[in-house]
Amino acid sequence: MRFAYSPLSIAVLTALSTSSFAEESNYQESILKEATVKFSTIIIEAQQANEVGKTVYSKEDLESTPNSSKNITDFLKVNPNVQFSQSQLAAGSQGEIKPAEISINGAQTFQNNFIVNGVSNNLLINPANSNTNTFQDIGTGAQAMAVNTDLLCELEVLDSNVSAAYGQFTGGVVNAKTCAPQTEIGKIHGSINYDYTESDWARYNSISPLEESKFEEPTDDYQKEYTKQGLSTNIYGKLSND
Repeated sequence: MRFAYSPLSIAVLTALSTSSFAEESNYQESILKEATVKFSTIIIEAQQANEVGKTVYSKEDLESTPNSSKNITDFLKVNPNVQFSQSQLAAGSQGEIKPAEISINGAQTFQNNFIVNGVSNNLLINPANSNTNTFQDIGTGAQAMAVNTDLLCELEVLDSNVSAAYGQFTGGVVNAKTCAPQTEIGKIHGSINYDYTESDWARYNSISPLEESKFEEPTDDYQKEYTKQGLSTNIYGKLSND
């Protein structure tokens, strides 16, 4: 049997189909809108884990730590893995301006590797002779030059678990990095620092009559009265981006 569709019935069917399609589209859009979820932004910052045997001191650490001689080894008195001789810690040697000799992990004072900006600062000419109270030899030491800590922005001390890439050590590595210019090209910035200390600010406690008698006549090894002053000026600038 065949059915004949009139124009009216075709129009009704078309309208119903269009309405049904529109409702289905609106329903799907509402589902999509309801299913859309916006999460708040999460910022993740990674921090480098502390390495065993490695201690890094920042510019703030170098400035806030008392250091009457303004050199690297005297600053390292804050590091428990760095040892100083009894003569360096004695009251009679506090007027000394020469950098103190240090031992790391029991090694000799000249068996450490001192580095400044990737360049060796080890003294190769008789580094074991640090005694200045001699007539034939000049007292030297482990470091080729005394670096003022005002010039440094980072100081790294490696006392164990040290990579063999450094070399030239059996004790530890002291790696110093100077400050880099932070200003715009063509501009300069700098600082002026003045340091002062004297024996009147110190208090001596003699442990024996012999120790006290040595202070009666000061020598090169026992400085009873001293005054230490230091003036440093730092100027930084960039000439180009390179």
